[in-house]
Amino acid sequence: MGYAVTATIGLALEGDFEIGWDDTFKKFLVKVKASAACGPGFGGGFEFSIGVGNLLHFIHFVYAQLNNHNFSWVDLMDQRTFERLSILIYELAKQGKVIQAAGAAAVYVIGQAALPVLKNIDTLRDAWYEMDDAQTTANKLVEFIEKNPTLVQHLVPEVKGRMLHVLCEGTAFFTDDKAIELAILKVLSTVASLNDYHNILDSMRIPQQGEKSKAQMTPAELTTHQKQKSERRKKNEERLSWVLDNVEKKKFIQKKDGLQLDAAIDFWNQWLKKLPKIAAPL
Repeated sequence: MGYAVTATIGLALEGDFEIGWDDTFKKFLVKVKASAACGPGFGGGFEFSIGVGNLLHFIHFVYAQLNNHNFSWVDLMDQRTFERLSILIYELAKQGKVIQAAGAAAVYVIGQAALPVLKNIDTLRDAWYEMDDAQTTANKLVEFIEKNPTLVQHLVPEVKGRMLHVLCEGTAFFTDDKAIELAILKVLSTVASLNDYHNILDSMRIPQQGEKSKAQMTPAELTTHQKQKSERRKKNEERLSWVLDNVEKKKFIQKKDGLQLDAAIDFWNQWLKKLPKIAAPL
């Protein structure tokens, strides 16, 4: 899934602002229309790079834009830039560290964690398309989710889906699954809408390089693509339901809705009905 169309830094600026990626300096760039920053009557625009001290604000900003558009297409950045943002966030999560520092501490913490990732982003891009060591990575993700609740809330669906995929795979290596189950529930508790939920389910996998965007597909390919996505979502929903035992499901529903619910209640349908902008469950 992508959230952008064709706009990139260096091309004509269609919206008030766009985000791109600088291959030379390994930084995200923002291009802003002068009229958006200075008011009507100003022409042209200007660019600035995102320093490591502002990466947390940047991650929150991108999530806010997606949330404002109900996790649908946003003319904000191209697929290549979004891919690098997803890789950066996921690699930070795999470190299992406290990332959501504040003030001057944020510059140091983010710099220490993010600079090596940004420097090696092209190498890490290959790893994005390969399965992680589920045992080691699941442990780190559990630690990251526990230590960074606010940041987890603002992760893009692709990263949340990848995390859930690894956590589900990681249960095979633990005799006590409680920590992983709680981590999964914490990620699910951040879901904002059905579109968000669907995108997360669709991202519970290892993406394939060279996947076509919807705009590149023929009508027949698009039909097949939509069918595959629907099947993948249902399969991944079943995986989550299997990993989460009934006790944890009941606790989760009670926590979200403040209700005393019977254990026999269908967990997923009851939960999904509480999400905004929902036409029907899967």
